[in-house]
Amino acid sequence: MRTLLKLFIPADQYEAIVGDLLEESATWRQSWKAVGHIVLGHLKDAPIMTVATVLGAMVALYYKRTPTEWMARIVLANYHPYHYVNAHTFWLILDVLVISFVTPMVIGWITAAMSKGREMAVALTLSFLSVSGFVLAVVGFYRWLGSGAPDHGIPVDAHFVITNVRSFPIAAMREALAILLGAILCKWTRDRYCAPPLPQ
Repeated sequence: MRTLLKLFIPADQYEAIVGDLLEESATWRQSWKAVGHIVLGHLKDAPIMTVATVLGAMVALYYKRTPTEWMARIVLANYHPYHYVNAHTFWLILDVLVISFVTPMVIGWITAAMSKGREMAVALTLSFLSVSGFVLAVVGFYRWLGSGAPDHGIPVDAHFVITNVRSFPIAAMREALAILLGAILCKWTRDRYCAPPLPQ
């Protein structure tokens, strides 16, 4: 319970809030309610800054592929990685590990660093919007298929479509978890190394 609360409570308020919950012999359910109130409170405290931070992070997530592909082109032009791994492995590592996990984790870390005291509230909002985007894309695609658009001269590779649509939930969860992991690492680093010492 303490670990969960420590993620959501600013370091300077942690002892007071946890002390109150322990005095009330709080259960897990009460802890989750407390976390919900804390997250909503953080979002209400600075709504404009929160919206600006989340929108900036969404733009970064949308364009996350571009800088990574530039980096891949530079590597291919100068270091010839195909001597060490085949092309399929190189691009699989780039896509699954770097673009789909490491880059969202870095974006989550930067977003949390910009939201001191509200790290997890902002990261949860960003993760929710990230998953929602994937869900809306899948729903829109199925509506497009149901509308009969593919029958009107638009070629659709059924195997490619089915494979990619099935991988959407995995990709959505991977990105959301990477964002949260980045925020958790940021908060942990800040609490461990940047927090002021507690009074003796």
